[in-house]
Amino acid sequence: MGVSVCLVILKYVDFELSYDKFHKDADNIYRTISTGYQNGELRGTYPISGYKQGPSLLMDIPEVKTYVRTHPMYGGAVVSNNNLAEPIRFHESELQFVDSTFLDVFSYEFLLGDPAAALDRPSTIVISNEMSLKYFGKENPMGKALTLSGGWAEGEYEVTGVLKAVQPNSHFTFDFLITIHRLLQNGQYKPEDRWGRTTFVT
Repeated sequence: MGVSVCLVILKYVDFELSYDKFHKDADNIYRTISTGYQNGELRGTYPISGYKQGPSLLMDIPEVKTYVRTHPMYGGAVVSNNNLAEPIRFHESELQFVDSTFLDVFSYEFLLGDPAAALDRPSTIVISNEMSLKYFGKENPMGKALTLSGGWAEGEYEVTGVLKAVQPNSHFTFDFLITIHRLLQNGQYKPEDRWGRTTFVT
């Protein structure tokens, strides 16, 4: 009984310590944090930053080789395949805006598409295999369009990649990766507020 309990605990600890270790460059990936003070009093530490932080770090610190910003689609969006006689529509919550460098830094296995170029163009989207089956069935989704509505960056997005399921030992989960370009066109991301909008993970 004691040996069985020890094995279960060992398995649990091993799984917890393996989080995000499957990325090829895991030892060189760092997430920045922000520490907030009010009237000299510590208010908290958060894994968020302004959208200008990544570009500034790359410019000012030689050791920084590249940066990635991610931003959740707060509240989700309605995703639809309108190219069918009867369009398929679902409200989805696991959508993330990401920089084009996301797939250079993080190692995810592709079933379709080229990870080196999948997010290089505006209005492109990479989806999980589960979402590919949900919206396109057995059809090849590459080059086809998904429409997002009700979210922060509405419009059509071209499918440029399909990923295998994200491993369970990852703190970062998603069904859709959307190029960040259209999000940054929104009015709230103005040059004068490039540090104040702390809604990005860098």
